Amino acid sequence: MTSFRQDSLGIHNASMDSTRSDLSINSRNVVVAEEWTVLGKIGEGSFGEVFEVRDIRTKHHYAIKREPVKMRHPQLKHESIMYDVLAGGPGIPQCHWYGQHEEFNCIVLDLLGPSLNQLRQTVIDLPLDVVVELGCQMVSTMEHIHNCGLVFRDVKPDNFLFPASCHLPEPEMVQENSIYKYDRPTCDELFRQWGGIPKLYVVDFGLTSWWRDPNTKVPYPETKKHTKNKTGTARYASLNVHRGKTHARRDDLESLAYLLLDLVLGNLPWTGIQARNSRAGWDRMRRLKEETFMSDLCAGLPRGLLEFVEYTKHLRFAQQPDYDYMRQLLRGSLHDGEFSAPVRSPFGGHTNRRPYNLENPELEHLEADNKTRENGFLARKSNHDDVFAMDDMANALPDHANENKNGSSSSVSSFQKLLTKTRQSQKRVGWNTHKHDQLPWIPVTDWQTIEQPDSNVKPWGEDHPEASWASSAKLPWM
Repeated sequence: MTSFRQDSLGIHNASMDSTRSDLSINSRNVVVAEEWTVLGKIGEGSFGEVFEVRDIRTKHHYAIKREPVKMRHPQLKHESIMYDVLAGGPGIPQCHWYGQHEEFNCIVLDLLGPSLNQLRQTVIDLPLDVVVELGCQMVSTMEHIHNCGLVFRDVKPDNFLFPASCHLPEPEMVQENSIYKYDRPTCDELFRQWGGIPKLYVVDFGLTSWWRDPNTKVPYPETKKHTKNKTGTARYASLNVHRGKTHARRDDLESLAYLLLDLVLGNLPWTGIQARNSRAGWDRMRRLKEETFMSDLCAGLPRGLLEFVEYTKHLRFAQQPDYDYMRQLLRGSLHDGEFSAPVRSPFGGHTNRRPYNLENPELEHLEADNKTRENGFLARKSNHDDVFAMDDMANALPDHANENKNGSSSSVSSFQKLLTKTRQSQKRVGWNTHKHDQLPWIPVTDWQTIEQPDSNVKPWGEDHPEASWASSAKLPWM
Protein backbone atom coordinates (compact mmCIF):
# COMPACT_ATOMS: atom_id res chain seq x y z
CA MET A 1 0.00 0.00 0.00
CA THR A 2 1.29 3.43 -0.93
CA SER A 3 0.26 6.32 1.30
CA PHE A 4 0.51 10.05 0.69
CA ARG A 5 -0.19 10.86 4.35
CA GLN A 6 2.51 13.10 5.78
CA ASP A 7 1.52 12.64 9.45
CA SER A 8 -0.99 10.71 11.49
CA LEU A 9 -3.89 13.04 10.74
CA GLY A 10 -2.47 16.16 9.17
CA ILE A 11 -4.32 18.16 11.82
CA HIS A 12 -1.73 20.90 11.94
CA ASN A 13 -2.42 21.68 8.29
CA ALA A 14 -6.16 22.07 8.75
CA SER A 15 -6.37 25.54 10.22
CA MET A 16 -9.05 28.14 9.66
CA ASP A 17 -6.84 29.43 6.84
CA SER A 18 -7.47 26.19 4.96
CA THR A 19 -11.17 26.90 4.58
CA ARG A 20 -10.70 30.56 3.72
CA SER A 21 -10.42 31.64 0.10
CA ASP A 22 -7.74 34.14 -0.84
CA LEU A 23 -9.04 37.66 -1.37
CA SER A 24 -9.20 39.14 -4.83
CA ILE A 25 -7.06 42.22 -5.35
CA ASN A 26 -9.94 44.71 -5.16
CA SER A 27 -11.23 43.13 -1.94
CA ARG A 28 -8.14 43.58 0.19
CA ASN A 29 -8.11 46.07 3.05
CA VAL A 30 -11.91 46.21 3.18
CA VAL A 31 -13.15 47.42 6.59
CA VAL A 32 -16.80 46.93 7.50
CA ALA A 33 -18.45 49.53 9.74
CA GLU A 34 -15.00 50.88 10.67
CA GLU A 35 -14.54 47.92 12.98
CA TRP A 36 -13.94 44.63 11.13
CA THR A 37 -11.23 43.90 8.55
CA VAL A 38 -12.28 41.32 5.95
CA LEU A 39 -9.82 38.40 5.80
CA GLY A 40 -11.44 36.04 3.33
CA LYS A 41 -14.52 34.20 2.23
CA ILE A 42 -15.32 31.04 4.18
CA GLY A 43 -18.68 29.95 2.80
CA GLU A 44 -21.90 30.73 1.02
CA GLY A 45 -25.47 29.60 1.14
CA SER A 46 -28.77 30.12 -0.58
CA PHE A 47 -29.20 33.70 0.61
CA GLY A 48 -25.76 35.15 1.07
CA GLU A 49 -22.04 34.81 1.63
CA VAL A 50 -19.97 34.42 4.77
CA PHE A 51 -16.57 36.04 5.39
CA GLU A 52 -14.05 35.80 8.17
CA VAL A 53 -13.25 39.19 9.69
CA ARG A 54 -10.93 40.51 12.41
CA ASP A 55 -11.88 43.11 14.99
CA ILE A 56 -9.51 46.05 14.53
CA ARG A 57 -9.26 46.75 18.27
CA THR A 58 -9.34 43.33 19.93
CA LYS A 59 -7.86 41.30 17.03
CA HIS A 60 -10.53 38.65 17.67
CA HIS A 61 -11.91 36.83 14.65
CA TYR A 62 -15.61 36.70 13.75
CA ALA A 63 -17.85 35.67 10.88
CA ILE A 64 -19.82 38.21 8.88
CA LYS A 65 -22.78 37.16 6.77
CA ARG A 66 -24.04 39.47 4.06
CA GLU A 67 -26.88 39.77 1.56
CA PRO A 68 -27.60 42.42 -1.11
CA VAL A 69 -29.81 45.24 0.14
CA LYS A 70 -31.94 44.89 -2.99
CA MET A 71 -32.52 41.20 -2.44
CA ARG A 72 -36.11 40.23 -3.18
CA HIS A 73 -36.60 38.49 0.16
CA PRO A 74 -34.01 39.78 2.65
CA GLN A 75 -33.54 37.68 5.77
CA LEU A 76 -30.68 39.07 7.86
CA LYS A 77 -32.76 41.56 9.86
CA HIS A 78 -35.14 38.77 10.79
CA GLU A 79 -32.21 36.49 11.58
CA SER A 80 -30.56 39.07 13.84
CA ILE A 81 -33.81 39.34 15.82
CA MET A 82 -33.91 35.57 16.20
CA TYR A 83 -30.36 35.57 17.60
CA ASP A 84 -31.37 38.23 20.12
CA VAL A 85 -34.43 36.24 21.21
CA LEU A 86 -32.35 33.07 21.63
CA ALA A 87 -29.23 34.68 23.14
CA GLY A 88 -27.54 32.73 25.90
CA GLY A 89 -29.15 29.38 25.14
CA PRO A 90 -27.27 26.10 24.63
CA GLY A 91 -25.73 25.90 21.18
CA ILE A 92 -26.67 29.48 20.21
CA PRO A 93 -23.84 31.66 18.77
CA GLN A 94 -23.70 35.30 19.77
CA CYS A 95 -24.76 38.00 17.33
CA HIS A 96 -22.44 41.01 17.72
CA TRP A 97 -23.82 43.48 15.16
CA TYR A 98 -26.40 43.95 12.46
CA GLY A 99 -26.37 46.83 10.00
CA GLN A 100 -25.77 47.99 6.44
CA HIS A 101 -22.41 48.39 4.77
CA GLU A 102 -22.41 49.87 1.28
CA GLU A 103 -24.86 47.74 -0.76
CA PHE A 104 -25.19 44.90 1.74
CA ASN A 105 -27.06 44.02 4.90
CA CYS A 106 -24.58 42.43 7.29
CA ILE A 107 -24.64 40.42 10.49
CA VAL A 108 -21.54 39.68 12.60
CA LEU A 109 -21.52 36.38 14.50
CA ASP A 110 -19.16 34.20 16.49
CA LEU A 111 -16.68 32.48 14.21
CA LEU A 112 -17.32 28.74 14.19
CA GLY A 113 -15.63 25.72 12.67
CA PRO A 114 -16.61 22.76 10.49
CA SER A 115 -20.17 21.54 10.16
CA LEU A 116 -21.58 18.20 11.20
CA ASN A 117 -21.89 17.40 7.51
CA GLN A 118 -18.19 18.10 6.93
CA LEU A 119 -17.28 15.92 9.90
CA ARG A 120 -19.21 12.91 8.66
CA GLN A 121 -17.63 13.23 5.21
CA THR A 122 -14.16 13.34 6.77
CA VAL A 123 -14.20 10.39 9.18
CA ILE A 124 -14.70 6.71 8.42
CA ASP A 125 -17.95 6.58 10.35
CA LEU A 126 -19.71 8.05 13.35
CA PRO A 127 -19.91 5.64 16.31
CA LEU A 128 -23.23 5.31 18.09
CA ASP A 129 -21.96 6.96 21.28
CA VAL A 130 -20.93 10.03 19.27
CA VAL A 131 -24.30 10.24 17.52
CA VAL A 132 -26.08 9.89 20.87
CA GLU A 133 -24.04 12.66 22.50
CA LEU A 134 -24.48 15.01 19.56
CA GLY A 135 -28.15 14.08 19.36
CA CYS A 136 -28.70 14.98 23.01
CA GLN A 137 -27.04 18.33 22.40
CA MET A 138 -29.31 18.99 19.43
CA VAL A 139 -32.40 18.01 21.43
CA SER A 140 -31.38 20.51 24.13
CA THR A 141 -30.86 23.23 21.52
CA MET A 142 -34.26 22.55 19.96
CA GLU A 143 -35.80 22.61 23.46
CA HIS A 144 -34.38 26.09 24.05
CA ILE A 145 -35.57 27.33 20.65
CA HIS A 146 -39.07 25.97 21.28
CA ASN A 147 -39.22 27.35 24.83
CA CYS A 148 -38.53 30.79 23.36
CA GLY A 149 -41.65 30.42 21.23
CA LEU A 150 -39.86 29.58 17.98
CA VAL A 151 -39.59 26.72 15.53
CA PHE A 152 -36.30 26.34 13.65
CA ARG A 153 -37.71 24.85 10.42
CA ASP A 154 -34.41 23.84 8.80
CA VAL A 155 -32.78 20.99 10.71
CA LYS A 156 -29.91 19.55 8.67
CA PRO A 157 -26.23 18.66 9.25
CA ASP A 158 -24.97 21.82 7.51
CA ASN A 159 -26.65 24.01 10.14
CA PHE A 160 -24.85 22.45 13.11
CA LEU A 161 -21.27 23.66 13.55
CA PHE A 162 -18.40 22.83 15.86
CA PRO A 163 -16.17 25.47 17.54
CA ALA A 164 -13.53 27.24 15.47
CA SER A 165 -10.82 25.37 17.38
CA CYS A 166 -11.94 22.10 15.77
CA HIS A 167 -9.93 21.53 12.62
CA LEU A 168 -10.47 18.87 9.99
CA PRO A 169 -7.52 17.00 8.47
CA GLU A 170 -6.43 17.36 4.87
CA PRO A 171 -7.82 14.69 2.53
CA GLU A 172 -5.16 12.05 1.95
CA MET A 173 -5.05 9.24 -0.62
CA VAL A 174 -3.71 5.70 -0.46
CA GLN A 175 -3.01 3.39 -3.38
CA GLU A 176 -3.92 -0.27 -3.06
CA ASN A 177 -3.81 -2.59 -6.07
CA SER A 178 -3.84 0.40 -8.44
CA ILE A 179 -6.98 1.73 -6.75
CA TYR A 180 -6.90 5.13 -5.08
CA LYS A 181 -8.99 5.63 -1.99
CA TYR A 182 -9.30 8.25 0.71
CA ASP A 183 -7.41 7.29 3.86
CA ARG A 184 -9.70 8.84 6.42
CA PRO A 185 -9.27 9.01 10.20
CA THR A 186 -11.63 7.39 12.63
CA CYS A 187 -13.90 9.59 14.66
CA ASP A 188 -12.04 8.57 17.83
CA GLU A 189 -8.70 9.63 16.34
CA LEU A 190 -10.08 13.01 15.37
CA PHE A 191 -11.85 13.63 18.67
CA ARG A 192 -8.66 12.85 20.58
CA GLN A 193 -7.11 15.74 18.69
CA TRP A 194 -10.14 17.87 19.56
CA GLY A 195 -10.03 16.94 23.24
CA GLY A 196 -13.27 14.96 23.28
CA ILE A 197 -16.71 15.33 21.75
CA PRO A 198 -17.08 19.10 21.22
CA LYS A 199 -20.05 21.38 21.63
CA LEU A 200 -22.44 21.87 18.72
CA TYR A 201 -23.84 25.24 17.65
CA VAL A 202 -26.84 25.84 15.43
CA VAL A 203 -26.78 28.55 12.75
CA ASP A 204 -28.96 30.02 10.01
CA PHE A 205 -32.20 31.25 11.55
CA GLY A 206 -33.53 32.75 8.34
CA LEU A 207 -36.47 30.33 8.23
CA THR A 208 -37.17 30.40 11.96
CA SER A 209 -40.70 31.49 12.87
CA TRP A 210 -43.05 31.73 15.86
CA TRP A 211 -45.25 28.87 17.00
CA ARG A 212 -46.90 31.20 19.54
CA ASP A 213 -47.61 34.93 19.75
CA PRO A 214 -44.42 36.61 21.08
CA ASN A 215 -46.46 39.14 23.07
CA THR A 216 -49.35 37.13 24.53
CA LYS A 217 -47.56 33.73 24.53
CA VAL A 218 -50.76 32.21 23.12
CA PRO A 219 -50.03 29.39 20.61
CA TYR A 220 -51.08 30.00 17.04
CA PRO A 221 -53.82 27.59 15.93
CA GLU A 222 -53.24 24.93 13.33
CA THR A 223 -54.56 26.13 10.00
CA LYS A 224 -56.71 23.81 7.93
CA LYS A 225 -55.47 25.24 4.67
CA HIS A 226 -52.39 23.42 3.40
CA THR A 227 -49.56 25.39 1.83
CA LYS A 228 -48.22 24.41 -1.58
CA ASN A 229 -44.77 25.82 -0.90
CA LYS A 230 -42.58 23.72 1.37
CA THR A 231 -40.13 25.18 3.86
CA GLY A 232 -36.87 23.55 4.90
CA THR A 233 -34.70 20.79 3.48
CA ALA A 234 -36.67 18.04 1.78
CA ARG A 235 -34.36 15.24 2.86
CA TYR A 236 -35.10 15.88 6.53
CA ALA A 237 -38.58 17.39 6.27
CA SER A 238 -41.31 15.83 8.39
CA LEU A 239 -44.28 14.15 6.77
CA ASN A 240 -46.57 16.91 8.01
CA VAL A 241 -44.41 19.51 6.25
CA HIS A 242 -44.51 17.36 3.11
CA ARG A 243 -48.30 17.40 3.37
CA GLY A 244 -48.37 21.19 3.57
CA LYS A 245 -49.31 21.49 7.24
CA THR A 246 -48.21 24.36 9.48
CA HIS A 247 -44.74 23.85 10.88
CA ALA A 248 -44.76 23.09 14.62
CA ARG A 249 -42.33 21.91 17.27
CA ARG A 250 -43.00 18.30 16.36
CA ASP A 251 -41.66 18.89 12.87
CA ASP A 252 -38.27 20.13 14.09
CA LEU A 253 -37.98 16.97 16.18
CA GLU A 254 -39.02 14.61 13.40
CA SER A 255 -36.44 16.27 11.17
CA LEU A 256 -33.88 15.73 13.92
CA ALA A 257 -34.86 12.06 14.06
CA TYR A 258 -34.20 11.69 10.32
CA LEU A 259 -30.88 13.49 10.73
CA LEU A 260 -29.78 11.07 13.47
CA LEU A 261 -30.75 8.07 11.33
CA ASP A 262 -28.77 9.59 8.48
CA LEU A 263 -25.72 9.84 10.74
CA VAL A 264 -26.06 6.30 12.06
CA LEU A 265 -26.89 4.58 8.76
CA GLY A 266 -24.76 6.73 6.46
CA ASN A 267 -27.72 7.45 4.21
CA LEU A 268 -31.50 7.54 4.00
CA PRO A 269 -33.67 5.56 1.54
CA TRP A 270 -34.98 8.74 -0.06
CA THR A 271 -31.60 10.44 -0.56
CA GLY A 272 -30.69 11.11 -4.18
CA ILE A 273 -34.09 10.53 -5.75
CA GLN A 274 -34.75 11.88 -9.24
CA ALA A 275 -37.52 14.21 -10.34
CA ARG A 276 -38.21 16.67 -13.15
CA ASN A 277 -39.16 19.60 -10.93
CA SER A 278 -39.47 20.72 -7.34
CA ARG A 279 -43.08 19.73 -6.80
CA ALA A 280 -42.56 16.26 -8.24
CA GLY A 281 -39.43 15.83 -6.15
CA TRP A 282 -41.13 16.74 -2.89
CA ASP A 283 -44.11 14.51 -3.73
CA ARG A 284 -41.93 11.52 -4.56
CA MET A 285 -39.90 11.95 -1.39
CA ARG A 286 -43.12 12.14 0.64
CA ARG A 287 -44.31 8.86 -0.83
CA LEU A 288 -41.00 7.19 -0.05
CA LYS A 289 -41.16 8.36 3.55
CA GLU A 290 -44.75 7.18 3.87
CA GLU A 291 -43.90 3.77 2.42
CA THR A 292 -40.79 3.21 4.55
CA PHE A 293 -41.27 0.86 7.50
CA MET A 294 -39.23 2.47 10.26
CA SER A 295 -38.86 -0.87 12.03
CA ASP A 296 -37.30 -2.24 8.85
CA LEU A 297 -35.08 0.81 8.33
CA CYS A 298 -33.89 0.63 11.96
CA ALA A 299 -33.45 -3.15 11.97
CA GLY A 300 -30.34 -4.06 13.95
CA LEU A 301 -30.13 -0.62 15.57
CA PRO A 302 -30.91 -0.04 19.26
CA ARG A 303 -34.62 0.12 20.01
CA GLY A 304 -34.19 3.60 21.49
CA LEU A 305 -33.49 5.07 18.06
CA LEU A 306 -36.65 3.57 16.60
CA GLU A 307 -38.73 4.77 19.55
CA PHE A 308 -37.17 8.23 19.18
CA VAL A 309 -38.33 8.39 15.56
CA GLU A 310 -41.79 7.01 16.31
CA TYR A 311 -42.27 9.38 19.24
CA THR A 312 -41.59 12.45 17.10
CA LYS A 313 -43.88 11.19 14.32
CA HIS A 314 -46.80 10.71 16.70
CA LEU A 315 -46.65 14.14 18.38
CA ARG A 316 -49.76 16.27 17.87
CA PHE A 317 -49.61 19.79 16.46
CA ALA A 318 -49.77 21.69 19.76
CA GLN A 319 -48.41 18.95 22.02
CA GLN A 320 -45.58 19.86 24.39
CA PRO A 321 -42.69 17.51 23.53
CA ASP A 322 -41.01 15.58 26.34
CA TYR A 323 -37.39 16.49 25.71
CA ASP A 324 -36.15 14.61 28.77
CA TYR A 325 -37.76 11.43 27.45
CA MET A 326 -36.13 11.96 24.06
CA ARG A 327 -32.69 12.30 25.65
CA GLN A 328 -33.46 9.23 27.76
CA LEU A 329 -34.24 7.24 24.62
CA LEU A 330 -30.96 8.27 23.04
CA ARG A 331 -28.78 7.59 26.08
CA GLY A 332 -30.61 4.33 26.73
CA SER A 333 -29.58 3.18 23.26
CA LEU A 334 -25.96 2.77 24.32
CA HIS A 335 -24.49 -0.58 25.34
CA ASP A 336 -26.44 -2.24 28.17
CA GLY A 337 -28.84 0.70 28.20
CA GLU A 338 -32.55 0.50 28.84
CA PHE A 339 -33.32 0.77 25.12
CA SER A 340 -30.24 -0.98 23.69
CA ALA A 341 -31.98 -4.15 22.48
CA PRO A 342 -31.71 -4.44 18.67
CA VAL A 343 -34.74 -3.75 16.52
CA ARG A 344 -36.12 -6.73 14.63
CA SER A 345 -37.30 -6.14 11.09
CA PRO A 346 -40.76 -7.45 10.23
CA PHE A 347 -39.17 -8.76 7.02
CA GLY A 348 -36.04 -10.24 8.58
CA GLY A 349 -32.45 -9.08 8.22
CA HIS A 350 -30.97 -5.76 9.26
CA THR A 351 -29.94 -2.42 7.77
CA ASN A 352 -26.34 -2.07 6.62
CA ARG A 353 -24.46 1.14 7.28
CA ARG A 354 -23.18 2.95 4.21
CA PRO A 355 -19.92 4.92 4.41
CA TYR A 356 -19.72 8.61 3.65
CA ASN A 357 -17.67 9.73 0.67
CA LEU A 358 -15.57 12.81 0.28
CA GLU A 359 -16.83 14.45 -2.87
CA ASN A 360 -14.71 16.17 -5.51
CA PRO A 361 -16.23 16.62 -8.98
CA GLU A 362 -12.86 16.40 -10.74
CA LEU A 363 -11.65 13.32 -8.87
CA GLU A 364 -14.69 11.07 -8.67
CA HIS A 365 -13.76 9.13 -11.80
CA LEU A 366 -10.61 7.91 -10.07
CA GLU A 367 -12.81 6.14 -7.55
CA ALA A 368 -14.83 4.43 -10.32
CA ASP A 369 -17.89 6.47 -9.47
CA ASN A 370 -20.09 6.96 -12.52
CA LYS A 371 -21.87 9.94 -11.03
CA THR A 372 -20.98 13.57 -11.65
CA ARG A 373 -21.69 16.58 -9.48
CA GLU A 374 -23.00 19.57 -11.39
CA ASN A 375 -24.21 22.89 -10.04
CA GLY A 376 -25.35 21.62 -6.68
CA PHE A 377 -27.04 18.51 -8.05
CA LEU A 378 -25.85 14.94 -8.01
CA ALA A 379 -26.69 14.26 -11.64
CA ARG A 380 -26.54 10.79 -13.12
CA LYS A 381 -25.05 10.63 -16.57
CA SER A 382 -28.06 10.69 -18.81
CA ASN A 383 -29.35 12.13 -22.02
CA HIS A 384 -32.23 13.70 -20.10
CA ASP A 385 -30.91 17.05 -18.91
CA ASP A 386 -34.16 17.88 -17.13
CA VAL A 387 -33.94 14.88 -14.78
CA PHE A 388 -31.87 15.48 -11.66
CA ALA A 389 -31.02 13.51 -8.56
CA MET A 390 -31.75 15.50 -5.44
CA ASP A 391 -28.83 16.96 -3.54
CA ASP A 392 -30.21 19.46 -1.07
CA MET A 393 -26.95 20.35 0.64
CA ALA A 394 -26.05 24.01 0.31
CA ASN A 395 -23.22 25.09 -1.97
CA ALA A 396 -20.03 25.47 0.01
CA LEU A 397 -16.44 26.39 -0.52
CA PRO A 398 -13.85 23.58 -0.45
CA ASP A 399 -13.31 22.17 3.02
CA HIS A 400 -9.57 22.01 2.77
CA ALA A 401 -6.47 24.05 1.93
CA ASN A 402 -5.79 25.41 -1.54
CA GLU A 403 -2.29 23.98 -1.62
CA ASN A 404 -0.24 21.16 -0.15
CA LYS A 405 1.80 22.92 2.51
CA ASN A 406 4.04 19.92 3.25
CA GLY A 407 4.91 19.25 -0.36
CA SER A 408 4.98 15.74 -1.78
CA SER A 409 7.41 12.89 -2.36
CA SER A 410 8.74 11.62 -5.67
CA SER A 411 6.22 8.79 -5.54
CA VAL A 412 3.23 11.08 -5.77
CA SER A 413 0.94 9.86 -8.53
CA SER A 414 -0.97 11.72 -11.18
CA PHE A 415 -3.93 11.61 -8.82
CA GLN A 416 -2.10 13.65 -6.19
CA LYS A 417 -0.92 16.08 -8.86
CA LEU A 418 -4.50 16.50 -10.04
CA LEU A 419 -5.61 17.08 -6.46
CA THR A 420 -3.01 19.82 -6.02
CA LYS A 421 -3.86 21.37 -9.39
CA THR A 422 -7.54 21.39 -8.52
CA ARG A 423 -6.92 23.28 -5.31
CA GLN A 424 -4.54 25.80 -6.84
CA SER A 425 -6.85 26.58 -9.77
CA GLN A 426 -9.69 27.87 -7.61
CA LYS A 427 -10.69 31.45 -8.32
CA ARG A 428 -9.91 34.11 -5.77
CA VAL A 429 -12.93 35.78 -4.31
CA GLY A 430 -13.49 38.53 -1.81
CA TRP A 431 -15.72 41.21 -0.40
CA ASN A 432 -15.97 42.98 -3.75
CA THR A 433 -16.81 39.89 -5.75
CA HIS A 434 -19.94 37.82 -5.50
CA LYS A 435 -22.21 35.82 -7.69
CA HIS A 436 -25.29 37.59 -8.95
CA ASP A 437 -26.67 35.08 -11.42
CA GLN A 438 -28.33 31.76 -10.78
CA LEU A 439 -26.60 28.41 -11.12
CA PRO A 440 -24.27 27.66 -12.75
CA TRP A 441 -21.88 30.12 -11.10
CA ILE A 442 -19.36 31.00 -13.81
CA PRO A 443 -17.79 34.47 -13.55
CA VAL A 444 -16.31 36.30 -10.59
CA THR A 445 -18.01 39.70 -10.78
CA ASP A 446 -17.09 42.93 -9.07
CA TRP A 447 -20.02 44.09 -6.99
CA GLN A 448 -19.90 47.57 -8.47
CA THR A 449 -21.09 46.18 -11.82
CA ILE A 450 -24.15 44.45 -10.40
CA GLU A 451 -27.34 45.81 -11.91
CA GLN A 452 -29.91 43.28 -10.74
CA PRO A 453 -30.36 41.74 -7.30
CA ASP A 454 -30.35 38.03 -6.63
CA SER A 455 -33.73 36.69 -7.78
CA ASN A 456 -33.54 33.69 -5.42
CA VAL A 457 -34.64 31.22 -8.07
CA LYS A 458 -33.58 27.85 -6.66
CA PRO A 459 -33.47 24.31 -8.01
CA TRP A 460 -36.05 22.01 -6.50
CA GLY A 461 -33.72 20.08 -4.24
CA GLU A 462 -32.50 23.12 -2.34
CA ASP A 463 -33.70 24.52 0.88
CA HIS A 464 -35.65 27.77 0.89
CA PRO A 465 -38.71 28.48 -1.26
CA GLU A 466 -39.57 32.12 -1.75
CA ALA A 467 -43.07 31.83 -0.34
CA SER A 468 -41.76 31.00 3.10
CA TRP A 469 -40.68 34.61 3.56
CA ALA A 470 -44.15 36.09 3.32
CA SER A 471 -44.68 35.58 7.04
CA SER A 472 -41.66 37.64 8.05
CA ALA A 473 -43.48 40.87 7.28
CA LYS A 474 -46.02 40.09 9.98
CA LEU A 475 -43.60 40.26 12.88
CA PRO A 476 -44.89 42.79 15.44
CA TRP A 477 -41.67 44.79 15.64
CA MET A 478 -40.97 45.09 11.93
